[in-house]
Amino acid sequence: MILAGMLRHRVTVQTPVATIDSVGRRSTSLVRGGTIAANVEAIAANESTYADGVALRTSYQIRVRAASAAKHGLDASSVLEYGDRTLQVVGVVREREESDVLIITATEVA
Repeated sequence: MILAGMLRHRVTVQTPVATIDSVGRRSTSLVRGGTIAANVEAIAANESTYADGVALRTSYQIRVRAASAAKHGLDASSVLEYGDRTLQVVGVVREREESDVLIITATEVA
């Protein structure tokens, strides 16, 4: 169980939806879903050279209640908005088998 006071951040779930236009081309767009309470922690940051510059890649660990995540369709294909950051979900695991907490690993999309 996770205490409500630990969920001090808010993330908005975006789910990819595939559509087919009149010509038959398939495109994917993100549909903005609900906002859920979370605990967001930056766990790692890496710098690498990219196109004559430096790219920073930050990884996050996000804890949410499993019921809230299921209600808003959060899964491994989701994208999260956290403030002015866009986070791509990399993995979703349950904290413990009897726990109602999901641990989400995400990386910042540059």
